[in-house]
Amino acid sequence: MSHQRVYKLAFLPGVTEMGVNLSPSAEVIHFAAQDNNLCLWYIDRDDADGRKPRAFSIRGTGHDIEDTATYIDTAFLGAYVFHLFETTQENN
Repeated sequence: MSHQRVYKLAFLPGVTEMGVNLSPSAEVIHFAAQDNNLCLWYIDRDDADGRKPRAFSIRGTGHDIEDTATYIDTAFLGAYVFHLFETTQENN
């Protein structure tokens, strides 16, 4: 029997890019600050096949964003506002 599970990824301080292998059905469900770190939560299946790298970027208000980036959510950390985007990865 397969199950879905909620996972959390924390961005280390100063890190603005993160790649993670996810199944095609994985869904990002939230982006917020927790314990003074920016985190994203996603749902994925334990036994999912076909995992592929997906890339995520954090941008502050007023910062440049790639034309192909897809907005996901906004998080507040103290006086700062951060925006999470999924970015496309080039296949070499």
